[in-house]
Amino acid sequence: MGRALAGTGLRPPQLRRRASRPQLKRDPLGSVLRPILVLLGVASILSCSRGQSASHVGQLPKPAPRFEDYPGEPLYRGPTVRPRLDTPDARNYRTAIRYAAAHGPRFDGHYAVASWGCGTSCQFHAIIDVKSGAVYMTNLQTALDVEYRLDSRLFIKNRPEVARHWCMPGSAIEPTSWYYEWTGSQLRLIDSVYQCPS
Repeated sequence: MGRALAGTGLRPPQLRRRASRPQLKRDPLGSVLRPILVLLGVASILSCSRGQSASHVGQLPKPAPRFEDYPGEPLYRGPTVRPRLDTPDARNYRTAIRYAAAHGPRFDGHYAVASWGCGTSCQFHAIIDVKSGAVYMTNLQTALDVEYRLDSRLFIKNRPEVARHWCMPGSAIEPTSWYYEWTGSQLRLIDSVYQCPS
């Protein structure tokens, strides 16, 4: 028997003796059910993964307008006309406008695009016709830059590859790109694409 605990007069319970003969580890249905359960588990994992990938593919961003679908004006190779700074806004941003025009056409055959900052993750833009000197203040505010091409009249607000970097919970910037068609005097909105899988 165990010794009494000091000050209590209690004795600890006797420890059980281990059985002298080994216990049988029996699982009466284990040999039959175990392979079936394993197969069912694998099948359920595969069906779940197929379901997830299918739902993921169904929720990718929709196809966006392409530059090729909006061909631009023929490339202008003549002299660059000095920008006409006819409005107060154009005069306020004359340095950026003149700088863009001096580098020649970069958009829709004969246009230059001027950009300047307006704070953190904020840009404004103007479109300059290098043939005539006309300046079009777009009032288009972007957070993630713009994208355009010399051979197309498609103009994208918030570059898609940059917007995709903001696909995270609680993002401060909405990862959406807006697609505009240049009409020769203004940008006409044709579509917008949320750049992240939902």
